[in-house]
Amino acid sequence: MGGEDFRIRGFTGKHARHFGKEFGQRNVIFTVQTAGLTFCHTGDNRAELPEGMPDVVEKVDVLMVPFDEANHLLTHREVDDVVRALDPSIVIPTHYRVPGLTDPSTPLGGIGSWLAVQPNVLCMRPPHVELSLSDLPAEREVWAFEGFSEANRPG
Repeated sequence: MGGEDFRIRGFTGKHARHFGKEFGQRNVIFTVQTAGLTFCHTGDNRAELPEGMPDVVEKVDVLMVPFDEANHLLTHREVDDVVRALDPSIVIPTHYRVPGLTDPSTPLGGIGSWLAVQPNVLCMRPPHVELSLSDLPAEREVWAFEGFSEANRPG
């Protein structure tokens, strides 16, 4: 980041589904602003965003949101609701099964069915990306990193 200023914010949310009872179902949604970009990681938050959050965070450029085909945390519709509310340029799915990486006993599913209905899906290689404000796409893109495996690849 070469000395760029950055700002990190946390918004108190609520954990999705019935999970997290041992800590009151609290969840923190983080935003990081740097180099003119705003990144948002929703953690395991439910689809309902904390009151006022979309007003405080004027523009989300990159949204990291949990999705898996087992609907462990959010359903297709709920992910679409979060994307619609925050209107990011780039969506990165998180919290899903990655064969060879995820514990085989996990209840998580893959992401292939969700990716298959998304426009502008890019498979990112290698598993890191450098991004600047001028690199943001004109139309929303979904970025899935190579580690999501052939088993999860759409179509």
